[in-house]
Amino acid sequence: MNIYILSILLSIFAFQTCIAAVNCQDSQALADNDGICYCNYSYFGTPSGVNTSCTSCGGSLSSPYGSISSLACITCPSDTTQFDPTTGQCICTDTNAVFNYTADLCVCKANFYGDPSSNPCAPCPDGQTSKQGSVNGCQGSQSIILTAAKFLVCFLMILI
Repeated sequence: MNIYILSILLSIFAFQTCIAAVNCQDSQALADNDGICYCNYSYFGTPSGVNTSCTSCGGSLSSPYGSISSLACITCPSDTTQFDPTTGQCICTDTNAVFNYTADLCVCKANFYGDPSSNPCAPCPDGQTSKQGSVNGCQGSQSIILTAAKFLVCFLMILI
């Protein structure tokens, strides 16, 4: 009986995930998993379902995805980033780093570590991982647990 309930819940989750595609009315808005539209990089506006209206920061100013105020518009720091007019994002000169709009600086991507303001981000050794923004190093991998969990979900979906 419990496996039956679990399979129904997994089916509902899979169905909701598949139908979550939403078309935002503003071409500069993107929908999240809940179907709410948020403004893209270099735009700002208040989320209001599919009717979100986005305003450009202008010029080579960037803002994070989902910004609601022009106060979020910034000039990308010239010492570690470049403005990408195609995406509207601040792009770090270190290709293994991403720009953190909250901290206003580049941080290492997941599975890399270091301080990109002084040295390039280094990859984690084989079998180790790190979260985005890790400075001091990597930790042992938990990928076996994640792989087993994904396998279990797929197996249960087949049984449905």
